[in-house]
Amino acid sequence: MALLSRSYTLVKNSMKLCAYGCGQRAKFLHISGKWCCNKFYTTCPEVIRKKIKTRVGKKDKPHNKPIKVDNSNRLYRLCNYGCKKKARFYFPIVNKWCCSEYYQSCPNIKKEYSIKMSGNGNPMFGKPGTWLGKKNPDQSKRMKKNNPGKNKTEETKRKMSESKKGTKNHFFGKNRPEHSKLIKSLWSDLEFIEKQRKSRSIKPNKLELFFESWLNKNFPNEWKYVGNFKFWIGGKNPDFVSINNKKNLIELFGNYWHKNDSPKKRINHFKKYGFNTLILWEKEIKNMEKVKNKIIKEFYYEK
Repeated sequence: MALLSRSYTLVKNSMKLCAYGCGQRAKFLHISGKWCCNKFYTTCPEVIRKKIKTRVGKKDKPHNKPIKVDNSNRLYRLCNYGCKKKARFYFPIVNKWCCSEYYQSCPNIKKEYSIKMSGNGNPMFGKPGTWLGKKNPDQSKRMKKNNPGKNKTEETKRKMSESKKGTKNHFFGKNRPEHSKLIKSLWSDLEFIEKQRKSRSIKPNKLELFFESWLNKNFPNEWKYVGNFKFWIGGKNPDFVSINNKKNLIELFGNYWHKNDSPKKRINHFKKYGFNTLILWEKEIKNMEKVKNKIIKEFYYEK
């Protein structure tokens, strides 16, 4: 079945190849009698490549912008970089096809680079680095040269100290306890909390995402994640709250970020408002069977 147009004819299910050399399946028969992959032969990838090559002069830089190609048909190209995936982009200057818009993103190129940079191929191989607990003297000298002025003189340190003394200090004349009360009052204001939530765009971390999915499997329709500033109790934001009309909370404490926090203070704070709280540490999540028993014992057994 053919649909007539001004300068070309659209032919469905054609098995012809593009006459201009791009290797794609031809969809259009032009007035000139040639088959092409596009409505206008000037938009054929091979024609564009040839045009760009002729335009490049001594002062001009080659334009190697990739051209996105439709490879949904049976006659498709494979990536020239060896990953054996369908090519979705064509690079006119180098006359190569690739599965990614940037050839460096091709899985095979990444693999080759990883092998190249491993072992003796890595310029830092065998050299002491800070991650080993040792300092490379040559590297530290080079960094000092590249970053001059980082080592402050005693005079500079003295001036910096004086600039923070007396009335120049923004805390001068202010009562620290009063300042902390002001901060607490701000975090009890819903409008302030909403502004902070939008500006910070807080999302659950990997541990919270894992625990949320685990709760949905083991306790369906029982718990909800509210650690993204959606639910506040006396200026504190818990991680999980019970949605079965019971005042129960679960707090996830990371081993690093909460190492100086007091679980008792957190539990007592929520207890003032009638909430029963269970604190779970990151190290406990390794054994989910114990965690399940702990939750059942805390919230589902009658005390």
